Amino acid sequence: MRSICVLQLLNTKRVHSFRRVREEETIALLEKIENRSSSPMDLSEMLASLTNDVICRVTFGRKYSEGERGKKFKELLEEFGALLGVFNKDSSSSMDGGASLDRDNLKAIILDMFAAGADTTYTVLEWAMTELLRHPTIMKKLQEEVRGIAPKKTNLSEDDLEQMHYLKAIIKETLQLHPPVPLLISRESTKHVKLQGYDIPTETRVFINAWTIGRDPLSWKEPEEFRPERFLNSFIDFNGQIFQFIPFGAGRRGCPGIVFAIANLELVGIAPKKANLSEDDLEQMHYLKAIIKETLQLHPPVPLLISRESTKHVKLQGYDIPTETRVFINAWTIGRDPLSWKEPEEFRPERFLNSFIDYNGQNFQFIPFGAGRRGCPGIVFATANLELVLASLVHKFDWALPGGVTGDNMDLAESSGITIHRKFPLILVATPCF
Repeated sequence: MRSICVLQLLNTKRVHSFRRVREEETIALLEKIENRSSSPMDLSEMLASLTNDVICRVTFGRKYSEGERGKKFKELLEEFGALLGVFNKDSSSSMDGGASLDRDNLKAIILDMFAAGADTTYTVLEWAMTELLRHPTIMKKLQEEVRGIAPKKTNLSEDDLEQMHYLKAIIKETLQLHPPVPLLISRESTKHVKLQGYDIPTETRVFINAWTIGRDPLSWKEPEEFRPERFLNSFIDFNGQIFQFIPFGAGRRGCPGIVFAIANLELVGIAPKKANLSEDDLEQMHYLKAIIKETLQLHPPVPLLISRESTKHVKLQGYDIPTETRVFINAWTIGRDPLSWKEPEEFRPERFLNSFIDYNGQNFQFIPFGAGRRGCPGIVFATANLELVLASLVHKFDWALPGGVTGDNMDLAESSGITIHRKFPLILVATPCF
């Protein structure tokens, strides 16, 4: 199923073919916000509806966000996400092989696609907007980039995103601090290995903590600070090649939907005198991209990446990891590791400007999408969503907290589950800027 997703459903060409869906749903979101402008609104709920609608239209050709069926659908996804965040004592029986592809399995696969594609994308957008409100200087800098890219255009397109380098840095910074899946999908060790003093036996289930990696001071300078600038003029990306930044995982088990996700993220968030953005506008938005990266660093939507299983016995940092041990990678911890990031707890998109660090799974201090063969296959899909949505939000509106509350006083409490949302909805007031 993963191969089908990567090769047929979530490749770059197919994700680009969904461009009209992303742009239309982004415009619909902006119209909803404009109709409720100057009044407090639940942006968390709106972003959840947006990402669900994009997935529904791509999958079924229609959306299900309205009415009683839409309400039940959202409740189902919330319950499913909570269940995924706990351990199943009977899960070993599912690893024996011989499973048939019956109706129940097909429904489970569809549910997996929605949970992975919709829940994680809106989580990153929610944390990105939270960090921007906490850092008004960064918000203003992003708005200046977004509103200066494509003057006199009625709508922004995905083509506009390519120049938005700060936008991309912000997305990366968000993924560093807030990886949507803090523990990446588990791996299984193929042989016994000793890693940093730990023995990891063959077939050990291993989880990678993307949240911890993003806050590791050995990988990031001031990792707790939100600084998108760290990703400007940087080669770090979220493709699973840089292991300090793997919000989408890495390797064969990395997220297959990364292109889809980033397309959504960038498009919702860019260009002066344009009523709406298109994906054409995103290319120049470098600071936007830095903000997305910074958000992924601090708030990976999946803090524990999909588990791996050790293939052989290994000793790692003093720990013995037997063969076939289930290993979880904590992406949340990696993104806050002071050994990888300078001031990792600070939101600083600038760390991604002029930086080669990306979320493709090659930089292991930044792996919000995982890395390797088990990295997220939807990274292209995710990126497309993230950039357009975030750019559109800051392009068309000025944002504030209700009641004169400042960003310094925002509650950053996190929920439990396989994805890390804000514990409380993000209630904001939007004011149209033109």
